[in-house]
Amino acid sequence: MNRNSQSDQHDTSAPELSAPSCAGGAGKKAPSERSPARRLRFGVFEFDPNACELRRNARRVHLQEMPSRVLQMLLEHPNELVTRETFFARLWPDDESGILDDNLNTAVRKLRLALTDSAHHPRYIETVPKRGYRFVGHIEHDQAPVADATTVEAHRQQLQPSHPAQHIGWKVVAPILIALLAIGTLFVIQQEKSAGTATVSTASDSNTLAVLPFVNASGNLDNEYFSDGLTEELTDRLSRSGGLRVVSQTSTFAIKGKKLGTQEIGRLLGAQSLVEGSVRRSGDHLRIHVRLINAADGYQLWSEIFDRRMDDVFEVQEEIALFITNVLTGRVLNAQGVNASVEAREDSIADPLAYDSYLKGRFYWHRRTNEGLRAAAEHFEQAVARAPNYARAWAGLADAYAVLGFYDYLAPAEAFPKAQTAARRALAIDANNASAEATLGYAALYYEWNLVEAEARFRKSIALDPSYSKSHQWYGNLLTAAGRFDEAEREMRRAQQLEPLSLIASAALGWVLYHANRPEEALEQYRLTLALDPDFELAYLWSGWALESQGKYAEAGAMVKEAVARSGSNGISVASLARIQAMSGEREEALRTLQQLLSSKGYVPSYEIAKAWLALGDTERADEWLQKAYQQRSHSLVFLRVDPQLANHRSEAPFLSVAARVAAISH
Repeated sequence: MNRNSQSDQHDTSAPELSAPSCAGGAGKKAPSERSPARRLRFGVFEFDPNACELRRNARRVHLQEMPSRVLQMLLEHPNELVTRETFFARLWPDDESGILDDNLNTAVRKLRLALTDSAHHPRYIETVPKRGYRFVGHIEHDQAPVADATTVEAHRQQLQPSHPAQHIGWKVVAPILIALLAIGTLFVIQQEKSAGTATVSTASDSNTLAVLPFVNASGNLDNEYFSDGLTEELTDRLSRSGGLRVVSQTSTFAIKGKKLGTQEIGRLLGAQSLVEGSVRRSGDHLRIHVRLINAADGYQLWSEIFDRRMDDVFEVQEEIALFITNVLTGRVLNAQGVNASVEAREDSIADPLAYDSYLKGRFYWHRRTNEGLRAAAEHFEQAVARAPNYARAWAGLADAYAVLGFYDYLAPAEAFPKAQTAARRALAIDANNASAEATLGYAALYYEWNLVEAEARFRKSIALDPSYSKSHQWYGNLLTAAGRFDEAEREMRRAQQLEPLSLIASAALGWVLYHANRPEEALEQYRLTLALDPDFELAYLWSGWALESQGKYAEAGAMVKEAVARSGSNGISVASLARIQAMSGEREEALRTLQQLLSSKGYVPSYEIAKAWLALGDTERADEWLQKAYQQRSHSLVFLRVDPQLANHRSEAPFLSVAARVAAISH
């Protein structure tokens, strides 16, 4: 807004405030002119007006200067309106920028984050619409004034207490704060009990939290994407708060729909605390019920119902995450770490429809089918069309196209450049987006065959977010292509450790073992994967490959037929079946299978087709399809030198020709 040049013409019903004493305050008095102020306590917070410093449970809270000065002005006159004009006159007396409303709104928002306060359910700062703000919390004063630093140093020897200082107990506090403090105490007691039992947990395990898939209570399956998306968003926010080890969304969704007790869920996920909830969406109205549970005994530690409109979906996620974070880490983390992490997530958008499209995109992306990935890309496109600066939607779009290219659902020349473009847009908005960085590494590996750039990208992604399982998994793929199998196994095991119930992380470990010429161990890993989910098609396909390497063609054929059926005749699976049929002596059947694939519409996997022709003994056609794979930039060519199915053909002319060209690029 443009403030009137006569800045003292503010609401006469508001109190006249003394100039702020925080550093940089307008009209600030020198220390010698100012009477020592008393510390002010409210709830678990303490504010020192002289130092302009906020503490929570005696630990300093990182709060920038302007939000600190806003807090001081509010605390000077509790339960009284402080008008917007008063803030403008005291904090920005000479500002003529015309954006003072935005400046004040930003300062109050950051102050609320530091206090874990809510605009809808204020415990401390109440908004008086279009007029200003009011501090509504109960304030307690120190018995004695706060001495300045000089006085403290001069009398340090005289200030030896005969007994520990005791804080005055607080008498009145909002009910939700009481609940949160009680939960925090219970959590600390729970951790202390765990440390004293015979079972020894690591430090990280003792702070492990799992957000279980929220139940769609809308009675409409079309809203399933929204409840799943809210789960993923909350998991992401909590994982960035620090002080908690948050189980990945991939692992928690692996138990969706299974009737398990809290103890069994906690054991499977390695979590001590569980968050569960339900979402009811009716038109523009949301009702979100959230519960925090002790996994060991099923005891409900905290519960809250949030009634909001769709326009407030970002704020309610922030509220829930802040409540849970401060409940579980208030005595573990300093508040600076919590608030810094929350502020880092403020890349959010203001368009609920764009956010809705983003959630739909993530919902379909997790299906990993041709139709699902295409639907995901469509929804992500809608999200960025409505909100061009939505970094997470750009990263989601990059993910969708990258996986469409890897599974040969789209031609590499179509899929990977789109993935690269979207990932670069995400990084232009958020330079610390680990997902987008990993996707650029993925494209460098599979489309450009540039192992040097890909490795740099993966390592940077891991540095940005060491707990991001996908970066470790994809880095493991690169190490496999480079023949560095021990390192590849290490990265895959790390990915599996981060996501113990992830199907792709489990199967990918077997895939590394297969390429390292350890087929029996690979088969055992695939069995473990299928024990998690008997419908996971990749485990059948890769089991077939491992069995083929052992010369067990009948068993291999049975496995690959399962993969064909479960994948809807995916091209890689069909070409693999033709190759195994040829190796089993079923030449005519192999030719029919191959012909069906070649007559299908759309992109077909040239690399796998070339290997089928090799199995049939037709080196001329194998050469033709291998050259086509090179022209199409097939992602599989990066594994040319380590592919066990080509072990007997590496001295042949078709292989040597393409391998030399790929090697020239990849190094």
